[in-house]
Amino acid sequence: MAKKHNKKLAIVRQWNQYIQDGALENWQRLLKDLGLEGEFRSKNQCRKALKKIWVNIYDFLEAVKVGKPVPRFKTEAELSHYTLRTDRVFPKKHITKGSPLANLMAHIVG
Repeated sequence: MAKKHNKKLAIVRQWNQYIQDGALENWQRLLKDLGLEGEFRSKNQCRKALKKIWVNIYDFLEAVKVGKPVPRFKTEAELSHYTLRTDRVFPKKHITKGSPLANLMAHIVG
């Protein structure tokens, strides 16, 4: 149980290091790392762009770390199935209000 807890805390730390203070520049970097083209001049534009993006946060952070394209899913259901199968669920209680994670979170149903 402790190992699973440590894994979840590690992913939260990695995300927080990635997104830093949540400034617009960090949101723009996120969209670029997700492979989204275009100029996103506000957080609201960034939020809208994230609405139909389905990625696993663990996979996202790993891909960015090694400079590879981020694996994306076609649907929320595909992401949900994969996330449950691999047990790579980001702990919801660590999502802060206004974070891009709030826009990326899928409804994981098992």
